[in-house]
Amino acid sequence: MSSRSDSSPQSDQPPTRTPQSTNEGSDGENCSAMEILQRIKVHDLDPKTLGAVERRLCVVHLIGEALSNSEMAHLLKCSDRTIERDRREIRDSHALKPDPKFADRIAGDLYAEAEQAIFRIRRATRDPATTPGDRIAAEKSCFDIRCHMVDRLQSLGYLPSALRRTEVSLRGDPDGPNNFDLNLEINQLVAVVQQDPSLTGLVPDIEKLQALSSNALLAERVADVKQRMVDSSSCPQPIASEPSKPTHA
Repeated sequence: MSSRSDSSPQSDQPPTRTPQSTNEGSDGENCSAMEILQRIKVHDLDPKTLGAVERRLCVVHLIGEALSNSEMAHLLKCSDRTIERDRREIRDSHALKPDPKFADRIAGDLYAEAEQAIFRIRRATRDPATTPGDRIAAEKSCFDIRCHMVDRLQSLGYLPSALRRTEVSLRGDPDGPNNFDLNLEINQLVAVVQQDPSLTGLVPDIEKLQALSSNALLAERVADVKQRMVDSSSCPQPIASEPSKPTHA
């Protein structure tokens, strides 16, 4: 009997839903920021009971809705300083750290997104109702996407560019070129000077190169003239041409 009398007061009390039930959705696992905010708007949840993680989920969502700090503070019933602190924590969580593989991942994502975009465009044009003009425009869009992808991969260093190839050519072979290679490079320098009037002042130096017989000294002088050519040229890059025959001093 005593047991029944002890439990009877509790049975008369209806079950209540406490605000802390939102903990089921902490970290966004079972309760998203939209669900939390919806409960706040219908007064089913007191925002003062939110934990830091849940509040920051709401702040992230409200930032996307373009609410100001004051508006967020009013909705979540906290101070402006709390919102500012939450936003700082969110920024810190998004901060990038030096990672040598980060560029590889970005380049991979870029390539994958470009290929997916091309695939979706071409799949859309398989519709029998697509006009020939639309098909042509779609193919042009695919070509533009691929060209932009190549440009971006070049800027990230994953594809060579004409300018980089020219720079490598002008720097020569670090293992030590032979006499034939050096004479070929001299001929290329002659061809570049003939095409760029701003480099005519280097003609005497090139003529001296042609008269040298020592490979070691010749390599040193060729490197010097090439560096001066890169520094002095008014053209973004030398125009490729057939090497001319060297003149003998």
